[in-house]
Amino acid sequence: MDIISFFPSWILPTTLLLFFTSIFMYALRRRSSSIKLPPGPKRLPIIGNLHQVLGKEGVHQTLWNLSQTYGPAMLLHFGAQPFLVISSSEMATEVLKTHDEKLCTRPYSKATKLLSFNYMDVAFAPHNDHWRDMRKVLVSEFLGAKRIDYIKT
Repeated sequence: MDIISFFPSWILPTTLLLFFTSIFMYALRRRSSSIKLPPGPKRLPIIGNLHQVLGKEGVHQTLWNLSQTYGPAMLLHFGAQPFLVISSSEMATEVLKTHDEKLCTRPYSKATKLLSFNYMDVAFAPHNDHWRDMRKVLVSEFLGAKRIDYIKT
């Protein structure tokens, strides 16, 4: 009995197609990352760097040890989500002053889209003119002196 005749005829072409597609997608993803990212430890495919952070030592001790190896700014992945970890006050001041506009927005998801009326709520709105206007209205109407006096009585 031949081993190829044991499987259905569509299994081999489908397997080869999936194999070559995954190799092509992997190579395309590796080539298309032109953004210079900070250094960080190697990660596992699904859990990222969770196995390195959650160890025998405390999380703070592990992050300090990693910062001694990779510097004051390092990139860690928890699952598929990348996190920029800043471990020095000078670097934190520089990052928050120069890249404040990029870091002040929240991540998008379907739940926040539904709960915040298509990202138009004060908490989840992108940092732009609409957000500034909403914040002014919130401060003047809800946190103003008249409202505070009304709540006190």
